[in-house]
Amino acid sequence: MTFLSSLISEIADLEQKLSHDPVFIKLSELRKVRHLYESDKKAETSEGSKNFDLEKAVVESYKPDASRAGRRQSPERQEALRECRAFLESVRRPAKTAELYSYLRTLGVELGGKDPQNNLSALLYHSPDFLSLRGEGWILKPGIAQQSASQAARLAAETLVESLGTEGKE
Repeated sequence: MTFLSSLISEIADLEQKLSHDPVFIKLSELRKVRHLYESDKKAETSEGSKNFDLEKAVVESYKPDASRAGRRQSPERQEALRECRAFLESVRRPAKTAELYSYLRTLGVELGGKDPQNNLSALLYHSPDFLSLRGEGWILKPGIAQQSASQAARLAAETLVESLGTEGKE
C-alpha cells in the first residue's frame, strides 16, 4: 500500500468514525454552506493567476457529470453500485475490482457485457461515489460514507417526528 493510499484510507476511516458525531456533522454542513458562498467569488493573486482551492476542487469532483444528467441507470447497475458502496463501507479498506465483482456474483447481481468485470470497473469509474487508488483498489470518496450516515440520520429523525405526530391523534 502506498503512502497516499494509506493516507486516504486513514482519512476515510476517521470520517466514518466521526460520521455520527453531531459536532462533526455540523462542521461538515457549515463547510458546505461556506462553499456555496465562496463559489461566487473568484480569488486571484496579484499576478492574476487563480489560487488553487483544494477543498473546492474536491467538492467539484463529487458533482455528477452534467452531460449525463438525463440518463437513467438500469436497476441492475444501480444495485451493483449500491452493493459495492455497502461492501466498501463495511470493509473500510481498498478493494480490487475482481473482489467487488466476486462479491456481486455471490449476491446474484449480474452485469452484462462481453467482460462484466471490466464493465464494473467502468461503472465505478464513472460514478461520483468511488475513487480508484491505482493498483490498490477502489474506495469510497471521502465524505460519501458520511453523507449516507447523515441521510440515514435525517430519515430516522423524520420517521420519529411522524410517529410522534400520529401518537397524539390515536
